[in-house]
Amino acid sequence: MEDPELITQAIANNVRAQRAHRGLTLDALAARSGVSRGMLVQVEQGRTNPSVSTLTRIASALGVTVARLVEVADVPMVRVVDKADVVAFRQGNGEARLLVGADVPMILELWDWRLAPGEHHDGDAHPAGTREMLTVLEGS
Repeated sequence: MEDPELITQAIANNVRAQRAHRGLTLDALAARSGVSRGMLVQVEQGRTNPSVSTLTRIASALGVTVARLVEVADVPMVRVVDKADVVAFRQGNGEARLLVGADVPMILELWDWRLAPGEHHDGDAHPAGTREMLTVLEGS
C-alpha cells in the first residue's frame, strides 16, 4: 500500500493541476463541488487527508475520477496495478479500496468495499447517466 503522506501530496498536486488546467478559481471549484473553499485550500496544500465523499465531490466537479486525484504517477494507456499500489480509505470499521480508475472518454472506477455488519456508506449522487454495478460477495 502506498505511503499515506505520498498519497496526500499526490491528491494536493492533482487537484491543484486539474483546477488550473480548467482555469477554475478556488471559489469556482467550491461552488461546483459543494466543498468549502477552506477545505479545498487544505486539500491543495496537502494539510488534510480528505474523505472519499470529499474526493468524489471534487472529482465530479473537475470531470475526472477519484482514481485520477489519488494517482501518484502519470498513467500509461495500458496499466497493471500492483496490489501494493492500491489506495485504501478507512470507513468506520471497514475499508474502501480504489483498485483502478480511468478518465475520459469513459470514466470508470473499480472499488472493493469491505463493510462491517450493520455498516453502510452514504455517498453523494453521481452525475446523470452514471451507471453503477455492484456485486455482494458475502452478506446482504
